[in-house]
Amino acid sequence: MNLLIAVLAALLGITAVYYSFPIFLIFILPLLFVYAWWKTGQKRTLIYGGIVFVLFSIRMDSAERNNVSAFNEPPERVEAVILTTAAVDGNQVQWQMRDRHHQEKIFVSLYMAEEKELLEIQSLTPGSVCRVEGQWKKPAAAGNFSAFDYKNYMHKQQVRWVVEVSGMDDLLCRSPEQDSFMSTVSQWRDFGIKHVQKHFPEGLQGISSALIFGDRNDLDPGVEKAYQQLGLIHLLAVSGLHVGIISGVLYYAGLRLGVTRERMSFILVGFLPLYAMLAGEHLLYGERS
Repeated sequence: MNLLIAVLAALLGITAVYYSFPIFLIFILPLLFVYAWWKTGQKRTLIYGGIVFVLFSIRMDSAERNNVSAFNEPPERVEAVILTTAAVDGNQVQWQMRDRHHQEKIFVSLYMAEEKELLEIQSLTPGSVCRVEGQWKKPAAAGNFSAFDYKNYMHKQQVRWVVEVSGMDDLLCRSPEQDSFMSTVSQWRDFGIKHVQKHFPEGLQGISSALIFGDRNDLDPGVEKAYQQLGLIHLLAVSGLHVGIISGVLYYAGLRLGVTRERMSFILVGFLPLYAMLAGEHLLYGERS
């Protein structure tokens, strides 16, 4: 019970700061929590939960206060590492990158002038190091009431600058560097997505990438819109059902190969967190738009 209260208090503290709840919610919700547990007579649990709430709120508030750009003025150029697979939409290509000097994430957008540039873009993988020159802009805030707030969304992803690059001449890249475990996993994910694009039938590429790797960039916009209108878009997300099917296939395949049940259970315990990262790029570096 104490562990459950600690988890709930931590989540409440993080949520209160992360979503910028009104001040009365930040104070009233804990007071209601205190009143409920005080009535039960479990004062020690009450104090324990309150301390956890305060500690996580302070930690989250500190993280939010430090979520500012290291660049006071847009630099002329930066050297950055590609973090995500290229998202191609018509002649527009987008990446999320990390500046190597300040370790700050930036969002890079490029408009292809010639079709041959696509081959060069497809050769770029997470981990590639690029010299980026372009026009630096702050993410735009919502123009209308209740409209999507792009600036706030990018802030939650810890991205403070959008760099618009005019062409591949302003994006000079070299071979990938495996500077971290996450970078290596991201390269595996990119390899898997490109394998689907190369070897799967054209009509199945988008759906296969969405179901296996959680990537919808290759999904036909008409197909995606149809799923949304029918209320079935959740079928294209990597859910517990998909993970269960994959786990079941691996588990029984291992048993057929003579692996013991206990050992297969341990293998799956190690595999599932890795697959969570492969199937969700936002777990690696933050979801791109």
